[in-house]
Amino acid sequence: MTINNPEVSQYVLPANAQKSDDHSAITCVRKGSGESVEVTSFISKDGRLRCRVPGDKSEWASIKNHNGEDLDFEKSWKFSQVGITGKSNSSILHDDNDNAFLWLADTVWFGLTDRISNSEWKTLMEKRTKQGFNVMQVVSGLLPEAAFGEPSTLLDGVASWTLDKKELEKRWWDAADLRVIDAVQAGQMPALVGAWSYYILEFGAERLKKHWSEMIARWSAFPVFWCVAGEVGLMEYKDLFTDDMQEKA
Repeated sequence: MTINNPEVSQYVLPANAQKSDDHSAITCVRKGSGESVEVTSFISKDGRLRCRVPGDKSEWASIKNHNGEDLDFEKSWKFSQVGITGKSNSSILHDDNDNAFLWLADTVWFGLTDRISNSEWKTLMEKRTKQGFNVMQVVSGLLPEAAFGEPSTLLDGVASWTLDKKELEKRWWDAADLRVIDAVQAGQMPALVGAWSYYILEFGAERLKKHWSEMIARWSAFPVFWCVAGEVGLMEYKDLFTDDMQEKA
């Protein structure tokens, strides 16, 4: 089977619907087959709950939250890439049309920060596609070689979490959304790093699980790769430059 014109559709819970929790399950039923699929929802900075599913809206009979309320179609994005899968008996990745996939990546760890503007990012993604690159390696908010909340790590002026680390900062995630989707529509497959490893010591497992739930809810319907962490085993960032660093390591 040849897969053409891949698409992702976004649905939103009506404003007058009963409130649903962030990262709650959404039940999606396919037309024809009646197959039921669960996806994770997310709440945007406007307070509305949304979800994303592969395919266009004609492929889905219903999209409902845990209260049985319908989510409304909002918009969709088309792109050229098809999914990539691995096979248990092979070290070679293949796309959904069974073509071998050559990973040719550029590293832009700080691509989801204010170091680059949205227009510059889009231009860079288009340039890399023309040069033959197909993967962009980027960190999703919890960046290397920096402490949490440093100005160099911000996007739209904020970090990916509130500075007290109690809640995800949805303003950051909505801004990051634009760049991840622009990369996909430019022909790239983002390789998204959840966090540099030392953040597990600072944030703890439960916060990082929530961080990953947000990533999966927003981007799993798109052609992306996941990278759990960078440089596993690092000590806390503040300890990397102390005189007794080697002993602590």
